[in-house]
Amino acid sequence: MGAKNFIFVVLEIVEPLKCLEREQFYIDNIKPKYNICKIAGSPLGYKHTIESKLKMSINAKKHNLSRKIPIQQLNKKTKTLIKVWDSMSDAAQNI
Repeated sequence: MGAKNFIFVVLEIVEPLKCLEREQFYIDNIKPKYNICKIAGSPLGYKHTIESKLKMSINAKKHNLSRKIPIQQLNKKTKTLIKVWDSMSDAAQNI
């Protein structure tokens, strides 16, 4: 395998806002063998291997990515504080 066994070809030049729409078109019509995800722009259905999870964990620890960063929700008009969560994952679970 390896990159030398692949060919890079530009199929179409599109505006940035149309990229996902066109990617989905090609996934649906060409049915590429190496696309793991069947929905453009979504990792839905993709499962990381144990090896990948370990590498991501090591990288997060190496770059101190595991630290929690408080997230604030503000009223857009008044700029007043609505709520504070301990981390982005806590905020995501509650919103």
